[in-house]
Amino acid sequence: MNERQAKWERALFVGYTAAVAFGFSTQIMLKRKVGFFGGHVWWKEARYLHVLTHATACVLALLRARYAYMLLFIDIGLGILTKIWTSIV
Repeated sequence: MNERQAKWERALFVGYTAAVAFGFSTQIMLKRKVGFFGGHVWWKEARYLHVLTHATACVLALLRARYAYMLLFIDIGLGILTKIWTSIV
């Protein structure tokens, strides 16, 4: 992969993770109980974790950490565990 492509991919990743972190932060501040499309939000309590993982991945990508994207896989795992937990409780 050449340097130009790496910069482009990093910029896309930073933009995506920053937008998601900002979106979830806004939903937390507005205390929204519905999702983007108006449906039930089972992950409402996990929004803080989403903000934390996406914002941290964004900062790590800005610092050129090689495995910043791995935090998003952790976020997916946390989402799955949250879904299981909310289904049980």
